[in-house]
Amino acid sequence: MDKRTISFIALVVTMCFGVGFAVIDDGIRQNYAIIGGLLVAILWMSVGFVGRRECGTDRSMQPQDRTPASGR
Repeated sequence: MDKRTISFIALVVTMCFGVGFAVIDDGIRQNYAIIGGLLVAILWMSVGFVGRRECGTDRSMQPQDRTPASGR
């Protein structure tokens, strides 16, 4: 999956998690916060760790922009 798709999924889940606080009862709000917070954190971590960069979108990844290591 590319990074844009994972970011969109994480954003939608984060928004649904926030809206859920207005819908749920006060009795289960603490459990909802713990489980939902963990889910949202895992999703956003997957954006950084699992998401692939798209070719050509990040200038720092272009070979002509890299400087050779000195001393070799």
